[in-house]
Amino acid sequence: MTEQERHQYIPEHPVPLTLETIANSKTERFEFGKVSVVRVQVIAIVESIEIKDNSLVVLVTDEKRQNRVMVQKVISSSFPRNRAEELLVGDFVDIVGKMRVMENGTSFLNALGLDINLPSLPSGTQTKVPTKLGLKKKVGSLDRFPMEMLEESSSVENNMGVWPKEIEELAAGASTSGMEVDPFRTESSDSDDDSEDSDDDEEESEEESDTEDSFDAGPPKTEPVEQTRQWDISIVGNIALKGNETSAFPTNLLFTNKNIVVASNGLSEISVFLAVSGSNWVNMLTHKVTENSGISLIEARIIDEKLNILVYEVENDDKNKKTRSRVHWIVVKLDDIDYAENLSIEKTTEFIQKGHFETCTFSNEGDIVFLSSEKPHVEGHEDASEVTVLDQSWSQAENIITVRFKLAIEIAQEDVKIDLTKTAIKLILKEKTILNGKLGGEIDENDVEICADQKENTLILKLKALDEKKWEKLIAIENWKMESLENEEMKKMDKEEQVYGADEPMEECDEADSTLFFYWVHRESGKVISQCDVSGSQVLFVRRDCMKPANFCLRHDVDGILWSFDSKAPSHVATLQAFGYVQASKTTRLWSGCSPNISLACIVEGNNRVLLYSQKVEISGSLSNRKTAQKVSHVSKQYLLHVDCSDPIRGVHLTETHIFAATKEHIHVAELTL
Repeated sequence: MTEQERHQYIPEHPVPLTLETIANSKTERFEFGKVSVVRVQVIAIVESIEIKDNSLVVLVTDEKRQNRVMVQKVISSSFPRNRAEELLVGDFVDIVGKMRVMENGTSFLNALGLDINLPSLPSGTQTKVPTKLGLKKKVGSLDRFPMEMLEESSSVENNMGVWPKEIEELAAGASTSGMEVDPFRTESSDSDDDSEDSDDDEEESEEESDTEDSFDAGPPKTEPVEQTRQWDISIVGNIALKGNETSAFPTNLLFTNKNIVVASNGLSEISVFLAVSGSNWVNMLTHKVTENSGISLIEARIIDEKLNILVYEVENDDKNKKTRSRVHWIVVKLDDIDYAENLSIEKTTEFIQKGHFETCTFSNEGDIVFLSSEKPHVEGHEDASEVTVLDQSWSQAENIITVRFKLAIEIAQEDVKIDLTKTAIKLILKEKTILNGKLGGEIDENDVEICADQKENTLILKLKALDEKKWEKLIAIENWKMESLENEEMKKMDKEEQVYGADEPMEECDEADSTLFFYWVHRESGKVISQCDVSGSQVLFVRRDCMKPANFCLRHDVDGILWSFDSKAPSHVATLQAFGYVQASKTTRLWSGCSPNISLACIVEGNNRVLLYSQKVEISGSLSNRKTAQKVSHVSKQYLLHVDCSDPIRGVHLTETHIFAATKEHIHVAELTL
């Protein structure tokens, strides 16, 4: 790839082009200055139709019958044969797809979407965006221009940047009855000129009157008016709920880049959709993850041009009579997304997670970062990653103490690490501590014998006591109990010295799991390659982004510390003042998080209350700290929103300017002008 190609802007949405531009194309991309168009949208007239066993082949032409393009559309569940049979010669069709060039040099348009109904924007719609993107004289009818490419403006005549309701309805596919629309109207009479772009064209377009962007010719509003918008709804896909719905997790959706959406039915299946347009999603894959009931999507990201999906389920561990977590890593090939009717799975890997499992995320290198109390391991490789002590015994003969460990795996002498003092011992086998604490007597720390019997999978440890006094216990007190007693003593000392009004100890609701680690698992070997101890830290929330690894917010004292995993080593992103203290008091909390720019923190409670915490609000007057007399220029503020709905909030999405709260039948949107 050349340097120029790396700096090309490639729109992920379809870009309207004229039929003349793509006819007889010898390339699969269309270059316009710094814009490289891959997905195209054309409006044409059907000239001939051929319905084959599994595809529809249509020859389309323009209004003057001068340019022709062959179009091919795969017949599938989303575009069945009866729909293809409805197409007639002479119909106007709206086609979204990609150009394909065969080995013999002929080209055809591989249609991702084909629509006979042509909803349009009002005739005469104008925008500067095509000129700025280098598309000036090669775009098709702006009556069909995508909403996301219409230029926003804060000018008064453009409703202060708010789209008129009529345009939003029409762009979403509403009826255009009563409007006279020419689907082949060109932007100007010189549309056949040379397509070369220059800086002069851009400068010239910027100097044009702002009225060119105006969609509202009426007088500007002088008073704010509360607006209620009615959005059009389209069913873009079905998620099948089979079996016992009571055992299911909530259904969920994850949006990635490249218009790919991953959905889960909460039971056992996931689906991958290609969002060809806002109202046309194509189901490319349905995969049954497990035979059990109850799965939840964790994350979906495109890494190295492959779709990587993490799915989570809880299962019974029959061996230990406990529950454990199973994380499914599913890799989907995207090479054939533009050709095949369905996608295919390249690889699946299953990780077993014992103990407490918080969550996991993909690193930028494609490894998986787990946040849990114990090391995860690949299904079927438990023996290689964990040490299990089947039996342990000890005996004393005169002053020789013998300790025997019966193990479930074969071990070698180099797998053993020992740390000794006269009164304490710590024995580690393959990174797992199997003996740790204060001994029942004093020993000669320089006279220790360790023997590994590989045939019997037995480890024998011999210690020499300083006298022949009979030991009552091998370990008089274990280290964790000793640490607990030391902490109690420290608390007593602190209480005696505590000044009235000083900081109080953490409450019961503030306490976290004692053991918690970040584990980096290698994408190829499935082994833990590094780890980070965050034991004692409370996880406040996890903020996800489809383009990069998740951010983790851990509690430190009363604050929330946001950590980034964009690099190999975690880095501090921001501090949410007092957020840990505030969240600890919210006993009905459903969700918490922060905005992408970290200016707002949010907590959603079970009574449909939304609490917003602005991290840094500038004050206009003079404010000083009463204790230190230091002047304060910024303060934090709390805002309260209430979703007036009988149904509880089921999902939340927070942006820098809006918060979206989903209930059973509605999505409530609040604009955050804080």
